[in-house]
Amino acid sequence: MQGINQLSKLLNKSQQNRFGCRFFAKKIKQPTDEPLKPKKITKIELYNTYQLANSHHDQTPTDYNFHQQDETSIWSWNSNGIRAQLRRGSMQDFLDKYNPDILCLQETKIDQLNIDKYRLFDYIPKRYKQFWNCSEETKSQSGTAVLTKVDPISVSYGMGIKELDQQGRVITLEFQHFNLVNVYIPHPQYSMEYLEWIAKVWRKKFEEYIIKTKANNLKPIVLCGDFNILRNNLDTYHQKRGDNETPFFFDVEIKTFEELLVNAGLLDTYRHLNPDRRQYTYWDYRFKQREQNRGIRIDYLLLDKDIEHCMIDSLIHDEILGGSDHCPLELKLNLKKLSEEANKQQKLIKMQN
Repeated sequence: MQGINQLSKLLNKSQQNRFGCRFFAKKIKQPTDEPLKPKKITKIELYNTYQLANSHHDQTPTDYNFHQQDETSIWSWNSNGIRAQLRRGSMQDFLDKYNPDILCLQETKIDQLNIDKYRLFDYIPKRYKQFWNCSEETKSQSGTAVLTKVDPISVSYGMGIKELDQQGRVITLEFQHFNLVNVYIPHPQYSMEYLEWIAKVWRKKFEEYIIKTKANNLKPIVLCGDFNILRNNLDTYHQKRGDNETPFFFDVEIKTFEELLVNAGLLDTYRHLNPDRRQYTYWDYRFKQREQNRGIRIDYLLLDKDIEHCMIDSLIHDEILGGSDHCPLELKLNLKKLSEEANKQQKLIKMQN
């Protein structure tokens, strides 16, 4: 705790790091053992009933469920600000064209007041239930959301650690056969001290949360989001690994991500199916890197190894622009196999009891 307190003091003032960049970092709130109060402001469950006149987006809600199809598609996308995409129609066009069963969004950059003020929930097709986790600490920053055509059994917001849940970075949905976790992991913003804190505190607490979530209801995990981490040289155009000079590529970051995969029993779905392919999910706008395909892969769709055989495909849709500096990812799962695996697990549980 003493080390974290020292870090908090350092991050309250301007510093010079090894990149030669000036920055201003925010104060880090310390975890406490005090009982947590339920989140109220950011806990939003919006069921869209708005009628869009003369619009093909206007659809009657149905009792849609996984049993109506052979496979399901789970998408993940760092939207880099959802309001503009909704108001200009690019998000609606995406939803109509690709029709994901579930869409997990990161970096929504919206707070509840603006959701209500601009009636953003009205812009989303009615076939989707909406779950938003907005930042309480920094308005219109970070934030996550999930749009789903299938009703979840339960929804939770954050990790249950008050000091780490103020930026709306985690949403968990429990479905019939699996748990879905959507995460937007903090970026260190060129601060070495903050980077160490994210790796050793935030990421490790998140790993504990994932393991606990799986253990609580004995359902496999589907974990997606922006992890702000590169695994190896295939994930970056400049091919530097572990030099402790390249953002997203520090030894401590790589170590904690690999530990998450091992300790939680997760699979990097895209790399598992494409062991030698170089494809990216993020490009810096400032230097027109997308036009040159000078990108990095920092967004992931991770799958519980227990249901690896249920995976049909894992795709990076770098052909989709959509107004973000990230592109969306898609995971396709075989629902029949997923159901069979769930039934098998239930039988084992009954035998053990």
